Amino acid sequence: MAHPLKEMMVDEMARKLQGLQSCVALDIRGIRSLEAADLRKALRERKMAFWVVKNSLVRIALKKAGAEGLAPLVDGPTALILGRDDPGEMSRVVVEWWKKKKKVQPRGAYVEGRLFPADAIPALAGLPTKPVMLSRVAGCFQAPLVSLAGLFQAHARKILGLMKAYQEKLQNAGSGAGAVAPAAASEESPAQKPPA
Repeated sequence: MAHPLKEMMVDEMARKLQGLQSCVALDIRGIRSLEAADLRKALRERKMAFWVVKNSLVRIALKKAGAEGLAPLVDGPTALILGRDDPGEMSRVVVEWWKKKKKVQPRGAYVEGRLFPADAIPALAGLPTKPVMLSRVAGCFQAPLVSLAGLFQAHARKILGLMKAYQEKLQNAGSGAGAVAPAAASEESPAQKPPA
């Protein structure tokens, strides 16, 4: 690349592509510039980027960034939707736009180093958001611990209940033994008297 501006563009793209977690590639044939601007605005509101750049420059940037796995999706007029965290959210945007404007044709998705075909994008759109998934995982870890704590509490209550019952039994036996002893002594007294 002899042109310094192109080198700067490639370096900037490579910097943004480093650590790329997810990306969706679109075929942009037939999309008007106003429609692309609307899609770009919708994506920006969700903290995502919409790139339409020359394929040869993107391929060089992908190689520099170590994301060559995305290169098969960059063929012909292509737009890339870039996001850091949530592939489901990107896919939902693409599916919404595809329903509104049949012109938007997804090519595929790149998620955590793996390529997915275009027909997998609706399935990715059905994924819950990252906070929801994290809360579900936390719930999975929390449920057994709560059950375990409940078991310990139940056994502790049972043991305390048995100890209390045993204590009451001893108290009743102690108070009952004192009452029985004088009665037994009074019964023994007549028996100890010499017969008359």
